[in-house]
Amino acid sequence: MLKVAKKYERAFESYLRDDHNFFLDLIARDGVPTFDDWDIVRRVIKVLEPFYHLTLKVSGSLHVTSHSLFEVLTDVHCLFDGWQDCGDLEIISMTSKMRDKYNKYWGEGNKINMLVYLAVIFDPRCKMSFLDFGVNLLFPSVANDIMKMIDKELHCLFNEYSSNAGRIQLFEGRSSSLTNLCSSMEIDQSEMKTGLAKQKYLKKKKQVGLESKSELDRYLGEDEEVNNSSSFDLLLWWKMNSPRFPILAQMARDILATPISMVASERAFSTGDVFSIVLEVI
Repeated sequence: MLKVAKKYERAFESYLRDDHNFFLDLIARDGVPTFDDWDIVRRVIKVLEPFYHLTLKVSGSLHVTSHSLFEVLTDVHCLFDGWQDCGDLEIISMTSKMRDKYNKYWGEGNKINMLVYLAVIFDPRCKMSFLDFGVNLLFPSVANDIMKMIDKELHCLFNEYSSNAGRIQLFEGRSSSLTNLCSSMEIDQSEMKTGLAKQKYLKKKKQVGLESKSELDRYLGEDEEVNNSSSFDLLLWWKMNSPRFPILAQMARDILATPISMVASERAFSTGDVFSIVLEVI
């Protein structure tokens, strides 16, 4: 609303200059917008607009949002830090009140719902790297403890999903062993040059190397996806990669399906609440 009103600043000036009745009508109501009023509008827009976009980011209903909340928390933190050093006393005062509100909901990292952290890990563009960076940014004094807690919960959850999928894996393992046995009997003539024993050794070494790493370790060990496009489809990525990470794909399906736009996030990021704080300061 303020952004729309700002577009009519010169129209107000023109009416005030050319239409005396318009001037009298405004005086009878809330008064004529002054230069200082428009300056305040510009500064309020500067504060509110980022929160508006961040609120949209976590309140969507037609796309996955659970992995976005942690990034929004880090963005808000960076906004606060920037405004705190902007030199504008009114914005600094606004920032202080907004930070108090923010800390009420998100100020203690060990009390944040674990799904907020886990959802970041299941974004192949972020994984543990961005999560570790963000936790250290938000909670530097307890970052190590929080990361240990996250790692423990992640592996416990993975083990639980793995045990539930054990029977399927057992069947697939027997089928795979039979396939490997058959393929090992088909030896190409070119392989004879290096010796049968060495070929078996190399195949065994490769197989042991893969088996020594869990599905979770392999996923975390791979490089992050380099795709920051807004059109990146997270669910499609997991669908395409489910043959490589069947257990993790099941976990991602359940974790990413959790809607983030709940009461806590709405209250903590509502632009209406921010606007009320701004009005108090003004």
